[in-house]
Order: sequence, then C-alpha cells, then structure tokens
Amino acid sequence: VVSDQVRLAAFRIAEEAIANAARHSGADHIRVELRQADDGAIVVTVRDDGTGFQVDSVRGGLGLGTMTDYAEVASGRLIVESTEGEGTKVEAVLPP
Repeated sequence: VVSDQVRLAAFRIAEEAIANAARHSGADHIRVELRQADDGAIVVTVRDDGTGFQVDSVRGGLGLGTMTDYAEVASGRLIVESTEGEGTKVEAVLPP
C-alpha cells in the first residue's frame, strides 16, 4: 500500500521531469519508469536523450526545486544526473 503523499509526489515529479525534458532538452525520446524496489520504495525514473546540462550550474531552477521539495515532503530523495550531449536522468526514491 502506497500513501497518498507518495503517490502525489511520484506523479508530480514525473510530470515536472517530463515537462522539463520537453521544454529544455531537445530530446527525441523521453522514457518514464515506475517500479517498486525490494525494500518497498517507489522509484520513479525519467530519462531523456536530449542535450543534457551541468547539474551544478543550475541555481534557483523552479522545476528542480519543486521536484526536490516533493521528494523531501514524502521523506524521499531526488537524484539528477546529466551529461552534456547525452541527456538527463531524474530519479525519485520514495519510501512506501
């Protein structure tokens, strides 16, 4: 059983990551994965094959901040990995 808070966080994080990829990445493909880890955590992963960016150079980005806030409110964490020219992966790990 997954709490409403975790369900909402998973949905909003996926929604924002998809919107960011569509707006900013120039991606040809966006892949969304939702799975339950062995420990029961809900894992939402959004990957794109766009331009990528330097994660450390983003300051005050509303999208990344919003996704981080949703993850933290659900006692989870957000991991963003990106390589210029190769795309971006946004992953939220949310406890059940």
